[in-house]
Amino acid sequence: MSVTPGILQGDHFDYLPDVPADFRPFLLHDAQTMCAEGPYGNVILQYFRDQHYTAWICDIHVERSIPLRVALPASSMALLFTLTGNASFPGPLQLYEKSYTLLPPCQEAPVLKVEAGYCRMLFLLFNPLLTSLLGNISYAASPVQTGRYSESCQRLISSIHDNRDKGDIWRFKRQLLFLDLLFTSMEEITNTDREEKRSSQHRDYETLEKVKAYIHDNIGKKLSIQLLAGRFGLSPTQLRRGYKQVYKLHLASYIRNERLSQARALLHQTEMPVHEIAWEVGYESAAGFTRIFNMQFKQSPSDYRRSCRQSCCHFRKEIFHIGSAI
Repeated sequence: MSVTPGILQGDHFDYLPDVPADFRPFLLHDAQTMCAEGPYGNVILQYFRDQHYTAWICDIHVERSIPLRVALPASSMALLFTLTGNASFPGPLQLYEKSYTLLPPCQEAPVLKVEAGYCRMLFLLFNPLLTSLLGNISYAASPVQTGRYSESCQRLISSIHDNRDKGDIWRFKRQLLFLDLLFTSMEEITNTDREEKRSSQHRDYETLEKVKAYIHDNIGKKLSIQLLAGRFGLSPTQLRRGYKQVYKLHLASYIRNERLSQARALLHQTEMPVHEIAWEVGYESAAGFTRIFNMQFKQSPSDYRRSCRQSCCHFRKEIFHIGSAI
């Protein structure tokens, strides 16, 4: 076939009749599974269909960034939880680890760009009844980033993955866990929506949006609060306080996170030496970059690059072994 089956569709993927042996211990009880191989990696899908929802757990291993279409029913809403890895929708709308995104009903399948490496996502599709019940939530015509999910959501997701029950007990428990996750998330999104409306009324909101976009597009430059404030006509105090009020994050933390996010992408996708990547994302020395990277991710940039490539190579070898045996 020319596309992956299921909720994620990509060109030039071939369906495989079996799931890689190393991955089988991680399959959830009673899950329907699909596996597809493409020129740059593989997609493994597990799904549960219930009267209230359909849940898809997607494991994506790719050696370079690829586009995948999200095949949603035209009248359905969905929640996308990015559990591991990084991806984006056009906009650009960045999807970070431990974040969730609201996917509203749309006529055309949104295109998800998955970054190189390993990515695990959970899609929760609402049935028509749930969609109508949640219809009072305001949403745009395209995917909307709703921030990082809470510890409550994390515990529910962990309970789904760590479950050891089987049979009717597991099916009943699974239904409750997914519904609890759905309604907990939607309550958080509703609260976030209210906060964002208040934030958008901040007198410097439009300027702060420009600051945020400038940081993303110029991450390799010096980005001190003083320089940014002068460039956009704010005082350093205005910028610092305004950014925290609107985005609930210190400006310095956002700059650091953006530098590290782009650095990880370069470690995955290029052969650039670590010191060049450090300069590319705005660090003055490789030593300083390595220290901050290690503090954030508990491993050095070189170890991170090595572990990602070993994971991808091992996965592709396992797929080749299965394909040769059938």
